[in-house]
Amino acid sequence: MSRKGPVAVALLAVFAFQLFAGCGGGGDGENQLPEVTITSPRDGDERLHGETIAFAGTATDPEDGRLTGASLVWTASPGGTIGTGESCPCDYLSIGTHTIRLAATDSQGASASASVAISIIPSNQSPEVTILGPADGATFFVEETIVFSASATDPEDGPLTGDSLVWTAGILGEIGTGELFTYDELPVATHTITLTATDSEGASASASTTIEVRPPNVAPIVMILQPTDNCFFPHYSPIEFEGSGFDADDGPLTGDSLVWTSSLDGTIGTGRSFSRADLASGTHTITLTATDSLGATGRARVTIEVNAPPTVTIYSPTDGASFYIGCPVTFEGGGDDPEDGVLTGDSLVWASNLGGAIGTGELLSRDDLHGGTHTISLVGTDSGGKSDSESVAIEIQGAFFQILSVDSSTFPTIGARVFVDTDAAGGCGLVEDNFAVAEDSVPQVIDSVTCEEVGPDFGVDIFVVFDDSGSMGAGTGGELQAMQAKVKQFADDVLDTGLAARFGLVSFKDTAELDLPMTSDVDAFKAAVDALIPE
Repeated sequence: MSRKGPVAVALLAVFAFQLFAGCGGGGDGENQLPEVTITSPRDGDERLHGETIAFAGTATDPEDGRLTGASLVWTASPGGTIGTGESCPCDYLSIGTHTIRLAATDSQGASASASVAISIIPSNQSPEVTILGPADGATFFVEETIVFSASATDPEDGPLTGDSLVWTAGILGEIGTGELFTYDELPVATHTITLTATDSEGASASASTTIEVRPPNVAPIVMILQPTDNCFFPHYSPIEFEGSGFDADDGPLTGDSLVWTSSLDGTIGTGRSFSRADLASGTHTITLTATDSLGATGRARVTIEVNAPPTVTIYSPTDGASFYIGCPVTFEGGGDDPEDGVLTGDSLVWASNLGGAIGTGELLSRDDLHGGTHTISLVGTDSGGKSDSESVAIEIQGAFFQILSVDSSTFPTIGARVFVDTDAAGGCGLVEDNFAVAEDSVPQVIDSVTCEEVGPDFGVDIFVVFDDSGSMGAGTGGELQAMQAKVKQFADDVLDTGLAARFGLVSFKDTAELDLPMTSDVDAFKAAVDALIPE
C-alpha cells in the first residue's frame, strides 16, 4: 500500500496538466484576462462636492463572458472601495482629484482593471446675509423715515448688491432692494422685516429683524414747581429746584429723564428735586427738560436772578427842598446790599438831571448847582453789577434880591425905591436896564445906576436904598442916622446866619445914584452907609 500511494498522485498530476493543456489547444489553453471598460464618469470629469455620482462600467471575460455583481469592484484613491457591479452610486467623495478604478475578476481568478481621474469641486454655496439696520426690537413712529441697511456675500459671486437683495415686510410684500434704502410707509403694527439674498446660481439665504411702528409719540408734560419765575436769590444762598415730568406712555419721569440746565452754568442737576448754592451771579434762564423712553422731549423754563440788588436811600436833601443859588447843599444817602453789606465810596453815585455827575459816597456837599428844578438821583451798585436808585426833586433858586426899607413906624414915608427885574435876577446878570426907580409913584429916569454880574458864590444879594434928602434930617437923633445904624446891624445879622451875601448901596435925592456896587466886603458896605449925608 505504501508504494501505490505516491504513484497514484503522480498520475493525477500528469492528468491535470494534460487536461489544462488540452483546453488551451497546446499553448492556446491558458485562461485569458477580462476586458474592462468604465463608461461613466469620463476621465477628467468634474463633479460637485456632495453630488451623487453614478459610476458605470462593463467587463467581458473570454471564458466567462459578461462579468457582473461581485466580479466588478469599484475603488477610489483616495477613498477606498466604493461598491460592486456594473453600476454604483456615490455622493461622499471628498473635494480633490480621485482615481476611480473598476477591477474585474473572472471565475479563474484572473483580473484586469480600468481607471479614470475625476475632480470633486466645491458645490455652489448659499450667500451670507447680515441686516445692519434697523436693529431687532427697534421702535419707530408712523410716517417716520426708517433706514434699512445690510450686507451680503456669496462664496462664488462675492458681495451681492442691487436686485440680488430683496426686502419684504410680512404681508406687505416687497418694500425695497439693495444694500441701503429708506422707507416711511409702514403702518402701525409689529413688522418682521426679511432680507433675501440670491446668488447667480439661484442659491439664496435670508435674515430677519422685528420692529414696531407706533402711533405718533407725544412729548412729556413738564412743570417747574420751584424756583418760581423772576425770583431773586442772594449769591451763595441755597436754591431749591423741584419739578416734574409726565409721559403718556412712560408715566412719571424720574432720574436722568429730567435734566436741569442754566443759561449761565450749563447742566446743574437731574431728577425731580435738588439744591444748589453755587450758581453764578447774574440772570439765569433755568430749563427743565424731560425725555421719554422714545426720545421725545418737553421743556419748562423760569428766569431767576442770583445776587439781589442793593437797597438805596436818600436821607438829604428831602424831596421838594428849596435852596438858593450858591448855598451849600448837603447830600447824604446810603446803600445796603444782601451780599456786600453797606455800600460806600464809588459804589454810591450822585447825579443831577441838569448838571450831570455830582459826586460819590455816602456824604458830600455842593454849592455850585445851577438854578432850576433838579432831579437828584443816588445809584448804588454792588460788586455783582446789580444796582438800585432813589431820587428826589429840589429847587435851586436864583440870587435873592431885596429892597431893604426901615421900620415903617419910624420912617412912615419912603419916597423912592429901586426895584430889580426878577428875570434878570434868575439870569444872574444885572445891568442898568434891569432897574426901575419911582418917586411918589412917578417913574424916574436912571442915568448912572450900574451893577456888576452876580457870581455863583453868593447866596443873597441885598440892595439898600436910602432917601438921603434933606427931609431925612441930620444929627445924632436924625432919621438918617437911625436908619444907618439899623442897616449896619442888619448886615452883621445876615453874616451871622452863615449866608453868603453881597451888599450894594443906592441913594436917592433927586435922582438915583449907585453909591456902592455889589460887594462881599461888609465893612466897605457899612462905611458907604456911614458916608451918606442928607442935603
